[in-house]
Amino acid sequence: MTRSAKKPYDLLILITHVTFIVFSFYVAITLPYYIGILLIVGHYTHERLHKGCILTTLQQNHGYARNNEDFFHYLFRRLGIDLNPTITTQLHNVVKTIILIIVVIDFVERVILV
Repeated sequence: MTRSAKKPYDLLILITHVTFIVFSFYVAITLPYYIGILLIVGHYTHERLHKGCILTTLQQNHGYARNNEDFFHYLFRRLGIDLNPTITTQLHNVVKTIILIIVVIDFVERVILV
């Protein structure tokens, strides 16, 4: 598949990844904490087993992203913004941490403070 033929699929993966991030925040904010915990455990498990999240692994396996490139680094590179991969990895960790904090706060409110 040529580079130009791959672009629509690449855009679909990028949109799916951004949608999943928004969905993760939605789940953490609106659904009970145990659903958020399932989401976090699933993401964590896949990252440990496959050295990256599901959609990053998909991007790498199909030749869109480099092997050592996470989603945010690839996204910024596609947008023409050259960032240090360490910064994008930290951004990824910040997003995951915020989602975890939201789920923990929900747990405390529903279980501990009741």
